[in-house]
Amino acid sequence: MKKQLIPAIVMICATQAALASDIHKFGLGVNYHLDQQSTPGYQAAYQWQFSEAFEFDARLLSSNDIEVEQNEVNIFGDYAQFSIGASFLKRYNDELSIKAGTGLGWTFSSSNKQLIRDSAIAPYLMLAVNYQLTERVSLELGQFSHFNSEAIDTNHSIYFNISIQLGRNNVLFSRFNSNNQTAMEQSPAVNNTPAAVNKTANTRVSAKANSTKIQRIPQTSTLMPNYWYVQLGAYHQLSNAELAYSEIQHRAPALKLSIIKNNSYYRIISHSFNSKQRAEDYATMIKSQYQLSGYISQFKK
Repeated sequence: MKKQLIPAIVMICATQAALASDIHKFGLGVNYHLDQQSTPGYQAAYQWQFSEAFEFDARLLSSNDIEVEQNEVNIFGDYAQFSIGASFLKRYNDELSIKAGTGLGWTFSSSNKQLIRDSAIAPYLMLAVNYQLTERVSLELGQFSHFNSEAIDTNHSIYFNISIQLGRNNVLFSRFNSNNQTAMEQSPAVNNTPAAVNKTANTRVSAKANSTKIQRIPQTSTLMPNYWYVQLGAYHQLSNAELAYSEIQHRAPALKLSIIKNNSYYRIISHSFNSKQRAEDYATMIKSQYQLSGYISQFKK
Protein backbone atom coordinates (compact mmCIF):
# COMPACT_ATOMS: atom_id res chain seq x y z
CA MET A 1 0.00 0.00 0.00
CA LYS A 2 2.74 2.47 0.98
CA LYS A 3 4.70 1.63 -2.17
CA GLN A 4 1.68 2.61 -4.26
CA LEU A 5 0.88 5.70 -2.22
CA ILE A 6 4.28 7.38 -2.60
CA PRO A 7 4.37 7.42 -6.44
CA ALA A 8 0.80 8.71 -6.53
CA ILE A 9 1.63 11.65 -4.25
CA VAL A 10 4.79 12.38 -6.25
CA MET A 11 2.75 12.38 -9.45
CA ILE A 12 0.23 14.82 -7.98
CA CYS A 13 2.93 17.19 -6.75
CA ALA A 14 4.80 17.04 -10.06
CA THR A 15 1.64 17.84 -11.95
CA GLN A 16 1.05 20.84 -9.71
CA ALA A 17 4.55 22.18 -10.27
CA ALA A 18 4.33 21.83 -14.03
CA LEU A 19 0.96 23.57 -14.29
CA ALA A 20 1.47 26.30 -11.70
CA SER A 21 -0.07 29.14 -13.65
CA ASP A 22 -3.65 29.42 -12.33
CA ILE A 23 -5.18 28.23 -9.04
CA HIS A 24 -3.71 24.98 -7.70
CA LYS A 25 -4.63 23.35 -4.40
CA PHE A 26 -3.32 20.34 -2.51
CA GLY A 27 -5.47 18.99 0.31
CA LEU A 28 -5.51 16.28 2.98
CA GLY A 29 -8.46 15.00 4.94
CA VAL A 30 -10.68 12.13 6.04
CA ASN A 31 -13.00 9.94 3.98
CA TYR A 32 -15.95 8.26 5.71
CA HIS A 33 -17.73 5.53 3.75
CA LEU A 34 -21.39 5.05 4.66
CA ASP A 35 -20.72 1.29 5.05
CA GLN A 36 -17.71 2.01 7.28
CA GLN A 37 -17.47 -0.15 10.40
CA SER A 38 -14.46 1.52 12.08
CA THR A 39 -12.37 4.65 11.80
CA PRO A 40 -12.57 6.72 8.60
CA GLY A 41 -9.99 6.41 5.86
CA TYR A 42 -7.80 9.19 4.48
CA GLN A 43 -7.97 11.34 1.40
CA ALA A 44 -5.42 13.37 -0.56
CA ALA A 45 -6.60 15.74 -3.28
CA TYR A 46 -5.12 17.91 -6.02
CA GLN A 47 -7.28 20.55 -7.72
CA TRP A 48 -6.48 22.82 -10.63
CA GLN A 49 -8.98 25.60 -11.36
CA PHE A 50 -8.22 26.36 -15.01
CA SER A 51 -11.15 28.75 -15.59
CA GLU A 52 -13.62 30.79 -13.60
CA ALA A 53 -16.17 27.96 -13.51
CA PHE A 54 -14.30 24.67 -14.03
CA GLU A 55 -11.78 22.67 -12.03
CA PHE A 56 -9.68 19.55 -12.64
CA ASP A 57 -9.84 17.15 -9.68
CA ALA A 58 -7.57 14.20 -8.76
CA ARG A 59 -7.90 12.28 -5.49
CA LEU A 60 -6.33 9.37 -3.66
CA LEU A 61 -8.59 7.83 -1.02
CA SER A 62 -8.83 4.79 1.20
CA SER A 63 -11.71 3.17 3.09
CA ASN A 64 -11.30 0.94 6.14
CA ASP A 65 -13.42 -2.05 7.22
CA ILE A 66 -16.30 -1.85 4.78
CA GLU A 67 -19.20 -4.25 5.41
CA VAL A 68 -21.94 -4.95 2.86
CA GLU A 69 -24.60 -7.63 2.66
CA GLN A 70 -25.08 -9.77 -0.45
CA ASN A 71 -27.47 -12.71 -0.62
CA GLU A 72 -27.82 -12.62 3.18
CA VAL A 73 -24.03 -12.91 3.54
CA ASN A 74 -21.91 -10.14 5.04
CA ILE A 75 -18.80 -9.28 3.04
CA PHE A 76 -15.93 -7.38 4.67
CA GLY A 77 -12.93 -5.63 3.20
CA ASP A 78 -11.10 -2.38 2.57
CA TYR A 79 -9.77 -0.77 -0.58
CA ALA A 80 -7.81 2.19 -1.97
CA GLN A 81 -8.82 4.17 -5.01
CA PHE A 82 -7.53 6.91 -7.31
CA SER A 83 -10.07 9.15 -9.04
CA ILE A 84 -9.80 11.79 -11.72
CA GLY A 85 -12.48 14.12 -13.06
CA ALA A 86 -13.73 17.68 -13.46
CA SER A 87 -16.04 19.91 -11.44
CA PHE A 88 -18.30 22.85 -12.19
CA LEU A 89 -17.93 25.74 -9.72
CA LYS A 90 -20.50 28.27 -8.60
CA ARG A 91 -19.27 31.04 -6.31
CA TYR A 92 -21.80 32.73 -4.02
CA ASN A 93 -19.43 35.25 -2.41
CA ASP A 94 -15.74 35.78 -1.76
CA GLU A 95 -15.56 32.89 0.73
CA LEU A 96 -18.24 30.37 -0.18
CA SER A 97 -18.65 28.30 -3.34
CA ILE A 98 -20.27 25.01 -4.32
CA LYS A 99 -19.09 22.44 -6.84
CA ALA A 100 -20.58 19.53 -8.73
CA GLY A 101 -18.32 17.07 -10.51
CA THR A 102 -18.01 13.75 -12.27
CA GLY A 103 -15.22 11.42 -13.35
CA LEU A 104 -13.83 7.91 -12.96
CA GLY A 105 -12.48 6.06 -9.95
CA TRP A 106 -9.83 3.33 -10.29
CA THR A 107 -9.42 0.78 -7.47
CA PHE A 108 -5.74 -0.15 -7.24
CA SER A 109 -5.83 -2.09 -3.96
CA SER A 110 -8.51 -4.34 -2.44
CA SER A 111 -8.37 -6.79 0.47
CA ASN A 112 -11.46 -8.68 -0.72
CA LYS A 113 -12.10 -9.25 -4.42
CA GLN A 114 -15.74 -10.09 -3.72
CA LEU A 115 -16.27 -6.69 -2.19
CA ILE A 116 -14.50 -4.86 -4.99
CA ARG A 117 -11.89 -6.21 -7.37
CA ASP A 118 -8.47 -4.77 -8.13
CA SER A 119 -8.38 -2.50 -11.19
CA ALA A 120 -12.14 -1.92 -11.05
CA ILE A 121 -13.13 1.30 -12.81
CA ALA A 122 -16.39 3.04 -11.99
CA PRO A 123 -17.89 6.49 -12.65
CA TYR A 124 -18.69 8.84 -9.80
CA LEU A 125 -20.69 11.96 -8.99
CA MET A 126 -19.55 14.52 -6.45
CA LEU A 127 -21.15 17.46 -4.62
CA ALA A 128 -19.21 19.72 -2.27
CA VAL A 129 -19.12 23.04 -0.46
CA ASN A 130 -15.85 24.99 -0.25
CA TYR A 131 -15.12 27.75 2.25
CA GLN A 132 -12.10 30.02 1.73
CA LEU A 133 -10.70 30.42 5.25
CA THR A 134 -7.74 32.61 4.24
CA GLU A 135 -6.07 33.55 0.97
CA ARG A 136 -4.24 30.21 0.93
CA VAL A 137 -6.28 27.88 3.13
CA SER A 138 -9.74 26.51 2.34
CA LEU A 139 -12.05 23.91 3.90
CA GLU A 140 -14.14 21.51 1.83
CA LEU A 141 -17.00 19.21 2.79
CA GLY A 142 -18.42 16.92 0.14
CA GLN A 143 -20.06 13.66 -0.86
CA PHE A 144 -19.06 11.01 -3.43
CA SER A 145 -21.30 8.42 -5.08
CA HIS A 146 -19.46 5.63 -6.94
CA PHE A 147 -21.33 3.26 -9.25
CA ASN A 148 -19.51 -0.07 -8.97
CA SER A 149 -20.74 -3.45 -10.22
CA GLU A 150 -19.26 -5.74 -7.51
CA ALA A 151 -20.77 -6.53 -4.12
CA ILE A 152 -20.14 -2.98 -2.97
CA ASP A 153 -22.48 -1.86 -5.79
CA THR A 154 -23.52 1.83 -5.76
CA ASN A 155 -21.86 3.26 -2.67
CA HIS A 156 -21.57 6.62 -0.99
CA SER A 157 -19.02 8.41 1.15
CA ILE A 158 -18.54 11.83 2.69
CA TYR A 159 -15.24 13.63 3.09
CA PHE A 160 -13.70 16.63 4.76
CA ASN A 161 -10.34 18.08 3.81
CA ILE A 162 -8.14 21.14 4.29
CA SER A 163 -6.48 22.52 1.17
CA ILE A 164 -3.53 24.85 0.67
CA GLN A 165 -3.38 26.95 -2.46
CA LEU A 166 -0.08 26.78 -4.32
CA GLY A 167 1.27 28.19 -7.56
CA ARG A 168 2.21 31.55 -9.00
CA ASN A 169 -0.77 33.46 -7.59
CA ASN A 170 0.35 32.87 -4.02
CA VAL A 171 3.71 34.42 -4.83
CA LEU A 172 1.79 37.55 -5.80
CA PHE A 173 -0.24 37.36 -2.61
CA SER A 174 2.79 37.04 -0.37
CA ARG A 175 4.67 39.80 -2.17
CA PHE A 176 1.91 42.38 -2.09
CA ASN A 177 0.27 41.54 1.19
CA SER A 178 3.60 42.18 2.93
CA ASN A 179 3.35 45.81 1.83
CA ASN A 180 0.59 48.29 2.55
CA GLN A 181 -1.68 48.49 -0.46
CA THR A 182 -2.50 51.74 -2.22
CA ALA A 183 -5.75 53.18 -0.85
CA MET A 184 -8.44 53.96 -3.43
CA GLU A 185 -11.30 56.07 -2.14
CA GLN A 186 -14.54 55.75 -4.08
CA SER A 187 -16.32 59.02 -4.97
CA PRO A 188 -20.08 59.45 -5.67
CA ALA A 189 -21.44 57.87 -8.85
CA VAL A 190 -21.64 59.88 -12.06
CA ASN A 191 -24.31 58.79 -14.52
CA ASN A 192 -24.76 55.56 -12.52
CA THR A 193 -21.01 54.74 -12.85
CA PRO A 194 -18.85 54.64 -9.66
CA ALA A 195 -15.75 56.89 -9.59
CA ALA A 196 -12.61 56.46 -7.53
CA VAL A 197 -9.95 58.99 -6.52
CA ASN A 198 -6.45 57.67 -5.97
CA LYS A 199 -4.87 59.49 -3.03
CA THR A 200 -1.46 57.87 -2.69
CA ALA A 201 -0.52 56.41 -6.08
CA ASN A 202 2.04 59.17 -6.75
CA THR A 203 4.19 58.00 -3.83
CA ARG A 204 3.50 54.27 -3.73
CA VAL A 205 4.12 53.00 -7.26
CA SER A 206 7.53 51.40 -7.78
CA ALA A 207 9.86 52.05 -10.69
CA LYS A 208 9.06 48.62 -12.06
CA ALA A 209 5.35 49.36 -12.00
CA ASN A 210 5.89 52.71 -13.75
CA SER A 211 7.61 50.89 -16.62
CA THR A 212 4.48 48.78 -17.35
CA LYS A 213 3.14 49.34 -20.84
CA ILE A 214 -0.32 50.93 -20.78
CA GLN A 215 -3.08 50.07 -23.23
CA ARG A 216 -5.46 52.95 -23.92
CA ILE A 217 -8.81 53.31 -25.64
CA PRO A 218 -9.08 57.12 -25.74
CA GLN A 219 -12.45 57.39 -27.50
CA THR A 220 -15.74 56.42 -25.91
CA SER A 221 -17.05 55.38 -29.31
CA THR A 222 -15.09 52.16 -28.96
CA LEU A 223 -17.22 51.15 -25.95
CA MET A 224 -20.20 48.90 -26.58
CA PRO A 225 -23.17 50.25 -24.60
CA ASN A 226 -25.03 46.93 -24.54
CA TYR A 227 -22.12 45.10 -22.92
CA TRP A 228 -20.91 44.87 -19.34
CA TYR A 229 -17.49 45.77 -17.93
CA VAL A 230 -15.66 45.41 -14.63
CA GLN A 231 -14.32 48.81 -13.56
CA LEU A 232 -11.33 48.90 -11.20
CA GLY A 233 -11.12 52.68 -10.76
CA ALA A 234 -12.10 56.08 -12.17
CA TYR A 235 -9.96 59.24 -12.04
CA HIS A 236 -10.25 62.89 -13.00
CA GLN A 237 -6.64 63.01 -14.19
CA LEU A 238 -5.04 60.69 -16.72
CA SER A 239 -1.75 60.62 -14.79
CA ASN A 240 -3.49 59.16 -11.72
CA ALA A 241 -5.23 56.55 -13.86
CA GLU A 242 -1.89 55.58 -15.45
CA LEU A 243 -0.22 55.20 -12.05
CA ALA A 244 -3.08 53.09 -10.70
CA TYR A 245 -3.10 50.98 -13.88
CA SER A 246 0.64 50.34 -13.55
CA GLU A 247 0.27 49.23 -9.95
CA ILE A 248 -2.58 46.86 -10.81
CA GLN A 249 -0.59 45.37 -13.72
CA HIS A 250 2.43 44.92 -11.46
CA ARG A 251 0.21 43.18 -8.93
CA ALA A 252 -1.79 41.12 -11.43
CA PRO A 253 0.05 40.95 -14.78
CA ALA A 254 -2.28 38.29 -16.17
CA LEU A 255 -5.24 40.68 -16.22
CA LYS A 256 -6.01 42.34 -19.56
CA LEU A 257 -7.13 45.88 -18.71
CA SER A 258 -7.52 49.17 -20.57
CA ILE A 259 -7.87 52.87 -19.81
CA ILE A 260 -10.80 54.67 -21.41
CA LYS A 261 -12.19 58.19 -21.07
CA ASN A 262 -15.90 58.35 -20.37
CA ASN A 263 -18.02 61.16 -18.88
CA SER A 264 -14.94 63.22 -17.92
CA TYR A 265 -13.35 60.30 -16.06
CA TYR A 266 -10.42 58.08 -16.99
CA ARG A 267 -11.57 54.58 -16.16
CA ILE A 268 -9.64 51.32 -15.74
CA ILE A 269 -11.82 48.57 -17.18
CA SER A 270 -11.77 44.90 -18.17
CA HIS A 271 -12.72 43.48 -21.54
CA SER A 272 -16.42 43.41 -22.38
CA PHE A 273 -18.94 40.75 -21.35
CA ASN A 274 -22.23 40.00 -23.06
CA SER A 275 -24.07 39.36 -19.78
CA LYS A 276 -24.04 40.85 -16.29
CA GLN A 277 -23.56 37.39 -14.74
CA ARG A 278 -20.29 36.85 -16.64
CA ALA A 279 -19.04 40.23 -15.50
CA GLU A 280 -19.98 39.42 -11.89
CA ASP A 281 -18.14 36.07 -12.12
CA TYR A 282 -15.04 37.87 -13.43
CA ALA A 283 -15.21 40.44 -10.60
CA THR A 284 -15.48 37.60 -8.08
CA MET A 285 -12.46 35.87 -9.63
CA ILE A 286 -10.17 38.93 -9.44
CA LYS A 287 -11.35 39.60 -5.89
CA SER A 288 -10.53 36.03 -4.88
CA GLN A 289 -7.20 35.75 -6.70
CA TYR A 290 -5.77 39.29 -6.47
CA GLN A 291 -7.81 41.04 -3.74
CA LEU A 292 -8.92 43.68 -6.25
CA SER A 293 -12.40 45.16 -5.95
CA GLY A 294 -14.29 45.80 -9.18
CA TYR A 295 -17.63 47.37 -10.05
CA ILE A 296 -20.02 46.09 -12.70
CA SER A 297 -20.83 48.84 -15.20
CA GLN A 298 -22.53 49.57 -18.48
CA PHE A 299 -21.33 52.74 -20.19
CA LYS A 300 -23.35 55.26 -22.15
CA LYS A 301 -21.86 57.26 -24.98
